[in-house]
Amino acid sequence: MPLDGTPSTKEKPTVLVVHETVAQSLASDMISVALAIGLIGIGHWFGSAVMEWFGFILASMSLVSRAANHGRSARRTPQQAADYIRDKWGVVSTLVKD
Repeated sequence: MPLDGTPSTKEKPTVLVVHETVAQSLASDMISVALAIGLIGIGHWFGSAVMEWFGFILASMSLVSRAANHGRSARRTPQQAADYIRDKWGVVSTLVKD
């Protein structure tokens, strides 16, 4: 973006719409912790260090992939975001140009 604040022609405006309640966030975090404990715990229960490490690696890969994909599906142009908000919650929004 140039110093005067006007967007360049190469930049595409994007809007990130995030709607997640506290309960949904806590449930997602609890699932992630349970996944890690479960995968590592199976190896511990069987007394196998290899299974513990395998569980740790799988849990780590799962968490990284969930984090990487979290914002990807929410990328929208301003018009797409306004349409999404209207369709999902019935709120009519207008685009304001600076």
